[in-house]
Amino acid sequence: MVNFPVFKTLKVDGYLLYPGHPPESPGINITFTPGPWLVIGVNGLGKSTLLLMLRHVLTGPVRARAAGFTGERSDLQQVDPRFFAHRVLDAARSAQATITVKFGVAVLAVTRKLSDLSLVEASLEAPEGVEPVATETSYRELLARAMNLASFDDALRAIDRVTFFLEARDPLIWDTAAQFELFRAILLPQQSSELRRLESIIVSADSSARNLSATIFTLTKRRDSQIQRNAQAAGVQAQLALATAELDEAQAIEVTLRQQLDQYDEQRADARVQTKRADRAAVEAASAYEQIKYEVLRHAFAGVPATDQYVFLKIITDRICIACNNEAEEFASELELRRKENRCLVCGQPRAQSETVVSTTAALQERAEAAYETLMAARVEQEELKTRFNAAEAAFVATDRRLDECRLKVDSSQREVRRLRNRLPSADQVELAATEDRIVGLRHEVNRFRRERDEAEEQIGALIGALSSATEAIREGLISSFQTRADEFFAERVQLVYAPRKDRIGQTGRAFEFPAFEVEMTSGATQSQFIRRRADQVSLSQREYLDMIFRISLIETVGRSLGSFISDGPEGSLDAVFASRAGDLFAHLISTTSENTLIMACNVVAGHFIPNTLRNYATPDDRKARLVNLLDLAYPTSALTELRADYNREIAAILEQAPR
Repeated sequence: MVNFPVFKTLKVDGYLLYPGHPPESPGINITFTPGPWLVIGVNGLGKSTLLLMLRHVLTGPVRARAAGFTGERSDLQQVDPRFFAHRVLDAARSAQATITVKFGVAVLAVTRKLSDLSLVEASLEAPEGVEPVATETSYRELLARAMNLASFDDALRAIDRVTFFLEARDPLIWDTAAQFELFRAILLPQQSSELRRLESIIVSADSSARNLSATIFTLTKRRDSQIQRNAQAAGVQAQLALATAELDEAQAIEVTLRQQLDQYDEQRADARVQTKRADRAAVEAASAYEQIKYEVLRHAFAGVPATDQYVFLKIITDRICIACNNEAEEFASELELRRKENRCLVCGQPRAQSETVVSTTAALQERAEAAYETLMAARVEQEELKTRFNAAEAAFVATDRRLDECRLKVDSSQREVRRLRNRLPSADQVELAATEDRIVGLRHEVNRFRRERDEAEEQIGALIGALSSATEAIREGLISSFQTRADEFFAERVQLVYAPRKDRIGQTGRAFEFPAFEVEMTSGATQSQFIRRRADQVSLSQREYLDMIFRISLIETVGRSLGSFISDGPEGSLDAVFASRAGDLFAHLISTTSENTLIMACNVVAGHFIPNTLRNYATPDDRKARLVNLLDLAYPTSALTELRADYNREIAAILEQAPR
């Protein structure tokens, strides 16, 4: 489980954008109790800035890079550390912000300068004690540990993609690559770094191989042009071009055959191991059968002198009479029959024996038959595996023979190319030889990079399979949570479906099946006959609320329903009816959890968005207590200075308004 952040307090000191009520209550000092909180104000008062302050005091001046497979590029992207300084005249020289955030049972306290977002102090209070840190590196390690994730990169990705839904509106439900990176971080934390490392190897090796292949293509064209320009005779030119083409074809076939040979060699090795295992099983079964058979015969020879036993045993075993050295197949079969029928092996008469003897003989016979069946089954499997090994061996030998023939062809073609090249002027020969040598060297490099990519793809395949299993483990809970929220808000039929996607990590190479979810929504314009699945097929408000509900469902499913959700302007794209439904959605979300905070920045808007969001608070004073009212706390804009009475009147009316 992931410990998503639950914001508990925010304290801002000395920041001119939020003077507060000096001198008795300067700055901002908020304790976020469980439930919805509305940062309310007008344009220019700093609603978005306050939410960004929560985010960057927690994470520092970085953000997660855009989703997608990359090589060795960092997952962290720097943002302007003076972002908050640019908003005030004194460049925030003495301004600081402090937040406390709960992660599971631990509470993180962190203070940063707002002039450059540098770390002042931070500590994590857990049941086992308080752990302070003083450097950004140590703080990042502490934050990742508090979230129960492997790295700060993963923690930042979870915070950016789940906790915060700000003006940038980076999509999650509409971006399967973003889902993969998030699931990798929160569902497979112990293997997340290895997945990222192998991804980097694959992308870098694939890119290098493609770049070198492009260089080879350019050099090959240049070489061919040189050949065409410098050939002294039309016949030599044609022959050299043909010989070069044959050489290129033979070298390409050689690479393919070498890959096939490696595959057959692996199959042959596996078959050899399995065959040896089957041989051992057959030998053990035969030994067991012979042992039981010996016990049966020893029982049958009870009372016969040892010398006579030896004679009869040799006849049964070798099918040869040791007295006359003739074949005794018929007599050996007769002895076997006497043994099976429990007759005396010497005279052939039925044995006069007790019930105990009969029982012992029958038991030995049953054991012998069972051991024989086991032996036969082992020999059948032994033959099947030998056949499989022989097939793999034959394929290996045939491919090896073809590879030898191909190598001879390559050698022959190279000799022919050299022979024809020698017929060119000496200066051209040197230039062509240098170009050819460079092409050969680059081809070796391309093969090396492709081998690196193939090896990394082999390793990453198992990890992606494990990630798919982990995603399927939360599938039912995530879909159920999403469906509950979606049904509360949307009038149209909406459902979340698990829809893994096939994609390559590099531009070439192996395709993998990555875990992903997508949304299906019916279209009212077509009498629900058309299913919309892409972001460009739905309205702006539908797109944003589907994404918000997906993130909230992840907090409920993966984070044990513990975590803050912070959104900027959720009312902006809604009409009057859906603004009411959105308020109900947020009110119901928080009412079903224990410690969560829902922090949303919005304008002073008429309608039922604010009353419905605060429907669980009975009186206007109770509702007012859920507001971070920047009309009172922020430095006033010209519009606010002129119209403050009107805005205050509107806020009072909104707080008096009953939810619908």
